[in-house]
Amino acid sequence: MLSTIQEINKINDDKQIYKDFVNSHSEKTITTKFLVSKHKIGKHYIRRCKAYIRGKQKLPYSHETFPQPQSSASFEKFKKEIDRLISSGEQIVVNRIVKATDTDHETIRCCLCYYAGLYNDLDWIKFK
Repeated sequence: MLSTIQEINKINDDKQIYKDFVNSHSEKTITTKFLVSKHKIGKHYIRRCKAYIRGKQKLPYSHETFPQPQSSASFEKFKKEIDRLISSGEQIVVNRIVKATDTDHETIRCCLCYYAGLYNDLDWIKFK
């Protein structure tokens, strides 16, 4: 997860990159291809970085120009499982959340990135 954190730090450290990511949620011209080519951020990190920015900006998890299918439903399952793990004092493990929510690993990683932005705490991204 170090690379995801490095990419997020790159966004946080540069006002123009941050602005482009914020605007990418509402402007159709700021595409993944645009973000990759202009800012040299790995294509496979874009979804996670966008989730982080949505959290930081307090936007709903599914707030995108073209939302991922089932993103709201997946996020609701994730929140329910995270709350259960925290309240029971259990360790937060990505594989455990994947099984409990019947969701893929990348979606769970994006949910964790959203929480990292929402709570301004990159430790949310470090769970294995």
